[in-house]
Amino acid sequence: MGKKKRVYLVRCSRCKKAIGADSKIREVEKCFACHRGKEKVPPKTAASNFARVKKGPAKDLPKKYREYHFRSAWERNFARVLCKKKIEWTYEERVFQFYGVSRRPFQYVPDFYEVKADIYWEVKGYLRSQDRSKMRRLKAQYPEAFKKMRALLSKNNKAAIAFYSRVGIPMSFIEDLREEWSDKIKAWE
Repeated sequence: MGKKKRVYLVRCSRCKKAIGADSKIREVEKCFACHRGKEKVPPKTAASNFARVKKGPAKDLPKKYREYHFRSAWERNFARVLCKKKIEWTYEERVFQFYGVSRRPFQYVPDFYEVKADIYWEVKGYLRSQDRSKMRRLKAQYPEAFKKMRALLSKNNKAAIAFYSRVGIPMSFIEDLREEWSDKIKAWE
């Protein structure tokens, strides 16, 4: 029998919260919770990619889209697909304010907006209860914008698929995009 590789519990250096396991990394500079809202730029350590997801701009996009700071590799890949299809888009531009609510969330910002098609896209890796509240409030307070919503999900995310089906938002799947576009886009992540 081969020797088992030792796996360490990875902790945040600030809050000491366990955020995962890895064979080489024991600690990250900041976890996502410590990082969120405190700085605009993600931490610059070798282990910081492990802390959450790959974030930042996509340098291979056309010049007018390089300013956007994406929150995940899925968002960067979706932006690459839109550019390859020659679709004009914006990233996190429109803010929908929710009125008459005493609990968070107070606003919703869709990830992408296709300008000519007048469609909003939400790229979802996982679905939190706050995300569900946002969609319900968007449907109640902005019904015209809600009709223009689309979601990009993973086929493995059964909870998100069930929720978006229930509220009536059309869905696309990242696996289908990967299958169609990963060969055509060199920088696919």
